[in-house]
This record gives sequence, structure tokens and C-alpha cells, in this order.
Amino acid sequence: MHKAQVFTLVRRGLIVLLLCSAVLLTMQTDFFQSGENPAHAAAPDSGGARTENVLFTVHPRAVMVCTADGGRAASAYNGDDTEQAFSHFAAFLGEALGSSGTPEEITERGFRAAIARGGVFLDLGCPYPLDVLSAWLGTGGGGAAALDAMLVFLGTEADGGDAVCLYLCSGNEVFYRCTTAAQTETLTARMGDFLQGSAAAFAFERGLSVSGTSAYTVILETLPEIQRVSAASGYEAADAVSLLGAVGMNSYLAASYFESDGTLVCVENEKTLRVAPDGVVQYRAEAGEPVADDLLSAVNYACTVATDALGVSAGDADLMFAGIEASDDVDEEYTVYLDYCINGIPVRMAEGHAGSVTFSGGAVTRLQLVVRRYTLLTETETVLPAQYAAAIAAETGGAPVLAYMDSGDGVSCVWMYG
Repeated sequence: MHKAQVFTLVRRGLIVLLLCSAVLLTMQTDFFQSGENPAHAAAPDSGGARTENVLFTVHPRAVMVCTADGGRAASAYNGDDTEQAFSHFAAFLGEALGSSGTPEEITERGFRAAIARGGVFLDLGCPYPLDVLSAWLGTGGGGAAALDAMLVFLGTEADGGDAVCLYLCSGNEVFYRCTTAAQTETLTARMGDFLQGSAAAFAFERGLSVSGTSAYTVILETLPEIQRVSAASGYEAADAVSLLGAVGMNSYLAASYFESDGTLVCVENEKTLRVAPDGVVQYRAEAGEPVADDLLSAVNYACTVATDALGVSAGDADLMFAGIEASDDVDEEYTVYLDYCINGIPVRMAEGHAGSVTFSGGAVTRLQLVVRRYTLLTETETVLPAQYAAAIAAETGGAPVLAYMDSGDGVSCVWMYG
């Protein structure tokens, strides 16, 4: 046997021994005695469900102030600046949601008429359950709580009254209007204080042949500077202790072993957790104890699990809520999705979403996390101007969305058309 082969075998043996030692050491901690992460333990009267409010950051795609004279000032794809723009109006949005009346379906013409009168437009990037969003903002959902919305507009009534109306579209080309107790005077003052943003317009205002939510894509005249990004597996930095506790597996009862490719497998009754060397974490369970008793607690649980497992390893990336999908085949089953986000720009990867957590009857039955580490570089990306990307999108009928594409071999910032 060649010396190189011997060295390779010895090195692999040492890696396996080190991994086994790490598992044995963590099994000795108090954390595993209960199988629960004490940092996120449920309240005694919660029945085991994590129902407390999670302070999860909203990463809107765009925030735009629209004035009655046709002026547009927007922040999009700009990391902290766009988040600060959202924060500038967040309390007012919370007030509007909390005091919202019964939703009334309106025409798209009515939605555009509201924009023409002036107000604040928010593109949340994906449909948000408004009861979840309002809870994150610290208010109740009011009458709008039963809806999902991707596009939100805070504007005035056609009669010019003192109260603000909440205009909504979930992405299915159905538009709604809710009355609120929020005051126009406060909204106007908030708009006047908005100093961020560059000149922009909606896709429909540029004469592009698009429909539905694509018509409300915010087209910036000048894109912010886009930094290049490198990526690598974040497997070694992942917080496996928090992950095991989050899925409720007890190491004293679980059997664990390594597969030939280095994948760590933990099995406890009908629960299986697999942690692959490429950073893909998968959990499967036939059944389990409910951890969520409503949609809000389920989304909070999914966000907490993903943040615990991926947050430490993500590097310069954050985690963003990426939607909910209900099962067509199984009642009370739905999946919460999360994505990585870098400077306000979502990351798309071959594996799909960065995180997906499936609930059935309130219990977690499937979970997948892709553990990646992203690093912002000093170089910048050359990206097609937004107006050209929008023109291409008009040909395909989709909306242009700026995203970092992570192929596994490299990362590039490109326009996607969906």
C-alpha cells in the first residue's frame, strides 16, 4: 500500500474518532437529559408548543413612497437600507393591521387608483400570513388577519377622509381593501421623513406588458452596488446541539452511526436525523408530539429551528421567511420555507430552499436544512440594469427578481424571471 493511501486512511480514521468524541461529549451535557433546548423552552402552560413571539427580521423586496404628483422614491435589494426603510413604516403598518376592518374585494383599477392618490407600497417578496406579520410587528391582525399578502399599500380613501386604508394583494391577482383607524396625517408625516431611496417606477408605469403582481415590480433607475459573494459548506460551524434539541430527539434513547460517506445518522423510534458532510440536514418522523397549535406558532417554531441550526454557520447571510405551502393530499399539513438572504437579496440554490419544515397535526414530520456559509467579497458584480431586466421579463410574462444563484461551485448575482 502506498504511503499516500495509508495517510488517507489514517486521516479518515482520525476524523471519525473526532466526530464520535464530539457526539459523546455533547451527550454528557444537561442539554440532552431533557432533549430540549433550554434557550427556547416552551412556557409550562403551552402544552409543549412554542407560542411565544419570535423576533424574526422581515426582509422586504422593496419599499416605495408614492406621491400624488407621480413622485416615486424606493429602496430595494439594499440590505440594511431597505430594512431600515421598512422599519420606518413598521409601527404604522402594525397599527393599520391591528385596527383593520373586514376585507372588501376590489378591482385592480381600484388598487391602482389608491396608488395614484399617494401612500406607501411594500413588496414583501412572498405571500405573508398577515396574522403572523402583525404578531411580529407586535399587534393583532384585525380583520386582515385571515388573509395572506405579498403586496401591501397604505393609502387614503377616494373621498380624502382622515383614515388610512390598507390595500392588499396576495399574488393571486385578487385585491382587497380594509378600513383602519390609522390616520392620514401620521402617514403623511412618515412619508415626509423618508429620506432613503432612489428614483423608481412600477413596471406598469413603464409601459411593460405585464399583469398581476408582476405589474407592481419596482424598477429602480439605479441599482445599489452589488457585492460578489463566495460560499462553502457551513457543516463544521453548524450548531448540532441546538438542532438535536429542537427536533426533540433524546440521545440516551437514540442509536447513532456513520454511513460510509460520513453521514451521521441518529435514530429514535420513528424519528431519523441525517447530517451529511455536504451540510444537508434531513429529519423524518412518522408521528410526534405537537409543537405548534396554530399557524403563528408553527412559523415561529420553524424560524427558531432554522436560526438555531443555520444562523451561526451562515456567515454574512441572514435567514428570511420564504412562504407557506399547504398540502393538497393531507389535511392539517403544511410546509414553512426559509431562504438565505445577503444584503437584502435572496439566495437560490440547487437544493431548493435553505430550510423547509413540514407540520402535520402540529407535529414536525419532515425537516430539511442546507447548511451554507457565505462571505461578502470586496469586488462588485456587474448586473444588468433593472429596466432592461424588466423588458426581458415582459417578453416572458414573468417578474424580474434579483437573486444570488448558488450552484454549489460558485455564486453569481443574476436576474431571475418567475
